[in-house]
Amino acid sequence: MTATEEFGIAAVEAQAAGRPVIALADGGVRETVLDGRTGTFYATPDPAALAEAVVRFDALAVDPGACVDNAARFDAAHFRHGLRAVVDRTLAARRGESPPPRRSPRRPAGLVWQT
Repeated sequence: MTATEEFGIAAVEAQAAGRPVIALADGGVRETVLDGRTGTFYATPDPAALAEAVVRFDALAVDPGACVDNAARFDAAHFRHGLRAVVDRTLAARRGESPPPRRSPRRPAGLVWQT
């Protein structure tokens, strides 16, 4: 990834496919790529820095499962679940109740959803 993106969706999509990412250490990829686990960064936006990062990176040392697991943090179901939990806690606090028990979000399993 040579471009700077606010979120870094291309890096998340690559990781969701089990592929590590080499990215410029700028923008959203700093939060979506785990340096040394799901990819690596290079510091300056120039061809020499990118080439050096590619040469030193060992793609075979990265576990594809770690990439997929990391990308799952950004799945829409995860965000829906988190937002629902915040709303439930807020409403319960306003009513003076205990918040409802937390439910696990559905997790992707390949191209199908587990329920």
